[in-house]
Amino acid sequence: MTNEIKPLVPLSTDTERLEELAKELLDETPLPVTPAALAVQSTQDYWKVSGVNYKNGIYTVELAKSLLDSGNAKTQDNWAKYTEQAKQNGNFYTGDMPLYHSLFTALFRQKNNRESEEARTFIQKQMRDKWLMTLTRIAYQPKGDDLVIHNYGTKDKYEAKSLVVGADRIIKSGDSKALEAILGTGNIQEINSVYNWINQTPAYIWRVNSNPSKVDERVARFNADADWVNLYCSRDPAGSYPSLGVRLAREARAKK
Repeated sequence: MTNEIKPLVPLSTDTERLEELAKELLDETPLPVTPAALAVQSTQDYWKVSGVNYKNGIYTVELAKSLLDSGNAKTQDNWAKYTEQAKQNGNFYTGDMPLYHSLFTALFRQKNNRESEEARTFIQKQMRDKWLMTLTRIAYQPKGDDLVIHNYGTKDKYEAKSLVVGADRIIKSGDSKALEAILGTGNIQEINSVYNWINQTPAYIWRVNSNPSKVDERVARFNADADWVNLYCSRDPAGSYPSLGVRLAREARAKK
């Protein structure tokens, strides 16, 4: 008896349909872009940090690996002029306090990333070596809430109001509203966690201690030492200081 050789069986139509469905899902359902899924990238000249929560959106922020303008010191007014020109040319510029704090927070949330640690080391060194200027200015008022001006002197200026005047101290729960106006968040625990990571110290706020007799404008800067990260909100606008360089781009929202 001769064994009959049966023809090869073609791929089942069920298998083909599953492959088609898989292709459709890949084409039509993009992976959502979320801050938690993104890492810090390092280039020769800057760190690129995605998923930064700033103002009213999610941004990618680039932090230069050297201070702006070769580390030269400028007044806040001059950094504002520098920033307007730098933005037009796509270069690094001075940010406001909420932008820097949002950047630090995004790095902290990815602190196990080697590039985040490199950026942290750089930030700590600059804070300890220099007084770092921001484009945040506080106009202390004779009564009522104080006016906090961000991106001072630029077309991107925006404002917040809160009672900032008070005692110089390690930040406490009672400083929450003032810090929300200054940093963009009033989460005391998270703020301290961020700066403890950067400098292994708590955050300390310096400010005008009592209501002035007339409007008193002061600039905001960052600094650090062995005891604290200093949120200085009480310096003379005539002072000149160096600045960290940043630039940002808003991230596209994921499709629903």
